[in-house]
Amino acid sequence: MNARVAFRLAHTWSQRQAADEWNRRWPDDPKTFKNFSYWEIWPSATGYAPSLYVLTKLAQLYECNISDLVIDLPGFRHHDSAYRELVTPQDLTLTQHMESLFVGLVGQENSGGGILSPLVLPAGATALVHRLEEIDVVELAQVITMWTHKLGFGVNRRKVLSKLSTAATLAAAAPVDGVLDPDERERVTRVVQGAVGFTEPALRYCEVMAGTLGHRVQTLGPRLGLQNALGHRDVAHRLAHSAPPELQQRALSVYAELTQLVGWMCFSLGDYRGAQHYYEDARSAAHDAQNIDLLAYALGEISYLATWQGKPRVGIDHAIVAQSWAAQTNNPRVEGYIADVTARAFAADRQEDAYRKQLDVAQATLARIEDNADDPRWHCFFNEAAFWGTMSQCALWLGAPKRALETASKSLAIEDPADIHNRAFTMLFQAEAFTQIREIDEASRVLGKVVTLTATHTSSRLHQRTTDLRAALTPWQHSRPVRELDDLIAAYSPPPRSTSDPERG
Repeated sequence: MNARVAFRLAHTWSQRQAADEWNRRWPDDPKTFKNFSYWEIWPSATGYAPSLYVLTKLAQLYECNISDLVIDLPGFRHHDSAYRELVTPQDLTLTQHMESLFVGLVGQENSGGGILSPLVLPAGATALVHRLEEIDVVELAQVITMWTHKLGFGVNRRKVLSKLSTAATLAAAAPVDGVLDPDERERVTRVVQGAVGFTEPALRYCEVMAGTLGHRVQTLGPRLGLQNALGHRDVAHRLAHSAPPELQQRALSVYAELTQLVGWMCFSLGDYRGAQHYYEDARSAAHDAQNIDLLAYALGEISYLATWQGKPRVGIDHAIVAQSWAAQTNNPRVEGYIADVTARAFAADRQEDAYRKQLDVAQATLARIEDNADDPRWHCFFNEAAFWGTMSQCALWLGAPKRALETASKSLAIEDPADIHNRAFTMLFQAEAFTQIREIDEASRVLGKVVTLTATHTSSRLHQRTTDLRAALTPWQHSRPVRELDDLIAAYSPPPRSTSDPERG
């Protein structure tokens, strides 16, 4: 609430009671509750700015300073160079520290700086870091909330906070600078710039980035990482063509891994033709590298791409080939993942007996899997949470919504909260199941959670599926749960994108 509302409520007055108090003191200048309402909703377009005379009367009424009544409005004292010289960093509040930092990030208005201007940290930046290390998270949230209240009514506070949250997540997900020592960093830079053809530090760097990008895309979505992945793929391609014989297979493997990651990003963005191209290239490179694990995985991705596009029998064909390679890996994660995508293809084709056999195979591999932090991201894709999520998706295809709810709950109970992509899709399975059994309150609630969870996630498949499920609620669009869902969609969702997604995810 703004300051004019807060001081009235501090006296426990309604707007009508505040008007009565005004009229008791100044009967020659009567006011109604509507006057108070207009003053309090200003500076929104529907409010009226209180004059200095009115602010003086309100200050007397509320027993405060005139400045207290406008303290929630934007301040610009930090632009005053004389004030900055008088105030030392230690004297600044945490909010002032943050405002100063934001000015350094985006540049000052009319100063020639812009959003991408070079970052020059203000004098209090070091003190800010120390304060942030010590402050409680809840207190920090309160400080940020107070800061957003000073942005004025013309600013979408939720959008600003969402962007700050995404930026913080990106920074946290960035690889640690200590991966390479200064000498190695220089050698890698020369490879990236094309000055030299191959160095082993550059190969190691690409291997680290393949894993980093894989984890990041599951949290933030594909659009933020696609150009980055393509750039690293180009570097890996040069390394693969210039590597010495003893490192050739290793270089081809990292190229294949980055290529399949680009394919997955295209798939998630709804670019199915691009996804097919990169998946096929990844399969070919993995074959040349004699990396059977990655070869089987790439074939599995091609299978699921076909199933997703409504061509499950094509998906079955690719899955059967993938199974023959997976059998040679002795890697339970790969075997389990291929059984998983094969089960989805059979379920989408309504071959229930074949589907159940593949699920049994997938479940049997879970007992053989050992957690290994060094596994690449595509190895870790198949786990118990993924297995139960697949069962939920297949149950919907086979017309068993209650079974879908049961298995989705099992998946969500153990799913990594940072894996927003898989978690959101499992919740969409829940929402669809609730819709099928006409539990509209629950369907709207779960769909609303997906909307907020994926506000900064850039998967077109996720957003399109959310749109499709909201359309399924049209018969109940005037009910309170669906209206509340629509409010969330309006506040959080990006503009709709045209895709050719099939009816189920």
